[in-house]
Amino acid sequence: MQIDVSDLNDLEVLRILLCDLENLNDLDVLRFQEVGGVVKLEGGYSEKILYRVVSGDNSWIVMLLGSERHEVVCSKMSTSELDDFLSIGMFLRDVGIRVPEILGCSSNFSALLMEDIGDETLSDLVPKLNCLKRQHFYTESLKVVLKMLVASKEFMERGFPASQRMMNSEVLAKEMNSFKEYVPRVLASTFTNHEANRFQDLFRSLANKTCSDDFYFVHRDFHSKNLHIFNDSICVIDFQDACLGGVYYDAASLIYDVFVELDEEFREHCISFFIAQLRASGLFNESASSMRRTFKLQALQRLFKAAGAHARLALDAKTQHEHAFQVRCTCAAVRSIGSISNEFNELVWVRDLALRVLRSNPKLSECP
Repeated sequence: MQIDVSDLNDLEVLRILLCDLENLNDLDVLRFQEVGGVVKLEGGYSEKILYRVVSGDNSWIVMLLGSERHEVVCSKMSTSELDDFLSIGMFLRDVGIRVPEILGCSSNFSALLMEDIGDETLSDLVPKLNCLKRQHFYTESLKVVLKMLVASKEFMERGFPASQRMMNSEVLAKEMNSFKEYVPRVLASTFTNHEANRFQDLFRSLANKTCSDDFYFVHRDFHSKNLHIFNDSICVIDFQDACLGGVYYDAASLIYDVFVELDEEFREHCISFFIAQLRASGLFNESASSMRRTFKLQALQRLFKAAGAHARLALDAKTQHEHAFQVRCTCAAVRSIGSISNEFNELVWVRDLALRVLRSNPKLSECP
């Protein structure tokens, strides 16, 4: 499909794409030709654009796979990438995990029509929830993680493309490297050469300690903004980067999520619940104390990655509002890094450094 879209508005572009969708009957196409409203949605930080398309009392989500409208209409997503995305979604549905239903795909593989699951995410809900309701949604979210872990063998046996992606120690160490590069620049701090070398050694150590010989299904971005609350149940999105990795990765991502403020007592409750369920599943026979230690190390690894990623996004932010948001997320990650490090005698230096960075930071007022 080669179309000059420079003079078309979003609604006109979407009508072209919607009428090109495959796997739809004539009634569906007619309904989409009568689209009356389009709302552009926040698409996160991946290379995709999301629109809510409204027709009468009905609404759908159109996901455009490209960074610009002209790329979406004129270029083509590789069939292997699309197959990968669809196969992960199919697997999650098959094991009883709620994900948005895919209703159609454009003939050039650049647009997907999806079920509209609303805008309410777990991160939106947390500040409004009482203790019991918050506990309910986090328990249900951790049960989703457990379902994915238990189904890991099936995922590998079915030979999905994502099952060939492995989060080994090299990948885990690489995830943390951006912490040294971007966090000092954003939080107006500096690391000495000695501290930088200690971080490099720490990253290698954390990667080795959290990389298991056994691999499990990992969503890889399992946090409160990727968990929608739809009809009072958890609906998982943004699973396109799924791979095989460590057993604690997704649960640590959720419990030490930088988008929400959770008190340490609640986090400890969630960790205890997850470990108890993991042991009951038969996947692990280690002692609870050993599992808790490894869980905390995995959380530390994930937080180093998060701090670096959000610091980079702060530097790339196009608005002051976006910059301030990313600085807050960076600060939240650094604060949790300090808190977890305080539990390990050998990591007291990390705790002290985290406190130094936060206390000396002139942007501290932007931090939560």
